Amino acid sequence: MNTLSLSNGAVIPCLGYGCYKAYGEELTNAVRLALESGYTYFDSAEMYKNEKDVGAALKEFSGERRDLFILSKAWPSSYDRLEEACAASMSDLGVEYLDAYLMHWPGTDETRRLKTWEKMLQLAEKGMIRTPGVSNFQIDQLEKIQEEFGAYPAINEIECHPSYRQPEMVRWCREHGIQIIAYQPINRQIDLSIPAVQQLAEKYARTPDQII
Repeated sequence: MNTLSLSNGAVIPCLGYGCYKAYGEELTNAVRLALESGYTYFDSAEMYKNEKDVGAALKEFSGERRDLFILSKAWPSSYDRLEEACAASMSDLGVEYLDAYLMHWPGTDETRRLKTWEKMLQLAEKGMIRTPGVSNFQIDQLEKIQEEFGAYPAINEIECHPSYRQPEMVRWCREHGIQIIAYQPINRQIDLSIPAVQQLAEKYARTPDQII
């Protein structure tokens, strides 16, 4: 699996397994199959309320911990108790550190947002997380972090797919060393039916998912 280097020197696989809206044994079996199929990056969140189900499969992984990339996200309701929320996700996932931990949403309170980012950096200093990042942040919010702390987040996870490409955001993040993670990349299967996607899939003998 191809990888990308983040601005802090960490390495992230290009393809990750998203764990949103699946629960119980169904999700545990899906993560187990993903591991068997070669996935090493698993993307979860406190808000998904299923990290124990993900962790149940991860504990069966026979490789080294360093071979996995485990990402979680803190929901805004937990920003005032960030370390506790991070520790809970680590416990549920069964890992001793998170490869990446993101602020799930920026919220409307700039002071609280910046204070939370400072806490994210402190978690990194403590070794609880390797890469602090954000999700659903806009350009002005990213610029404010750089202004206050001297560096941009290494990751911004945003909705991005053929029907909603966000070219300006993607281009700007690339120019500033911020790695975009595209969530909902096939637009909940809607984009699989785009004629151009289907034509390319036929031309290159690939599935529409692979083309996207």
